[in-house]
Amino acid sequence: MRLTRRTRLLGAVASIGIIAATVMAGGGAAATADTDQGPMAIGYTPVTLRVSTSPAVPAQITIDDHIADTWGLQWVKLSPIYHKLCFGDVPGYTTPSPKCRTVVFPDGTATVVGTYTPRGYLHVTTSPPVASQISVDGIPRNDWGMWTDLDTGSHEVCFGAVTGYTAPGCQTVAVTAGATTDVTGSFTLSDATGLADVGLLRVTTSPALPSQVLVDGTLRDTWGLNWLEIPAGSHSVCFTRVEGWTEPACKTVTVTSGATTTVVGTFEQRGYLQVTTAPAVPGTVFLDGYPADDWGIFTDVPIGTHQVCFQDAPGYDTPGCKSVVVLPGQTASVVGTYR
Repeated sequence: MRLTRRTRLLGAVASIGIIAATVMAGGGAAATADTDQGPMAIGYTPVTLRVSTSPAVPAQITIDDHIADTWGLQWVKLSPIYHKLCFGDVPGYTTPSPKCRTVVFPDGTATVVGTYTPRGYLHVTTSPPVASQISVDGIPRNDWGMWTDLDTGSHEVCFGAVTGYTAPGCQTVAVTAGATTDVTGSFTLSDATGLADVGLLRVTTSPALPSQVLVDGTLRDTWGLNWLEIPAGSHSVCFTRVEGWTEPACKTVTVTSGATTTVVGTFEQRGYLQVTTAPAVPGTVFLDGYPADDWGIFTDVPIGTHQVCFQDAPGYDTPGCKSVVVLPGQTASVVGTYR
């Protein structure tokens, strides 16, 4: 049964996978989208793929780098070739590892479960507020303070040198799933000197969003970075996905000792597309010419015009393709009526 919108919005997700489908059944051309008649199967026996998230969380799933659906896939029919399957990020959860996986359709079907591990939150502050480089598990995360979700378990929090203050010792803390662990670093006045041979990396999200910032492939903080002290040189800055938004591409920046480098991650708001079949039938929904899911879809997509087509369902006349305009933050609904 298709999940209702209310049910689908009760969870929270993310992960990525690659599926290489080696199938002994069938062969031939892939389905194509025709503007008038919709996608038609051409000379092959399709394979079917079911995807679920555990626990049920709103991960956006893509097939061959094209948006399929959110939360999971309901036995979508695909051509018997190699397919790339990916899961989107979800705040508060650790992405399954490995993010990419290869599966085989031994009898024409395959089931993939993306297992997401709940994280906890680590909130670190300095007292008084000072520009200390805060490190967690030996990795500089942010200056002044940090607040982000991390894997559960034991973590070591350390504080960098600050001019005019003596830094506190490192602290070992436990992070538990769904809870926030607070850590305060208490500094005392002294004649100490700060870090040398570092530059400042300032990162913001526009608009302000709870995207995790990765520098050189390592998680640093959420929402942005407060002038992080970092060695001079070239660094990559990436942003994790936030549902309902398109994240910016990674950027490579150069940090100079004693200077500030500023990076703005500009996110573009998406809209939502809900497609249903009436009556409810296992017809494959094609989004912009690519198979998305059977029975229907409900996911966020870039704003603009999208084409929705429907695959044949035994015993029914197939509805024609439809063009739909998706607006920022709004839900566009499409019904494919099978007769």
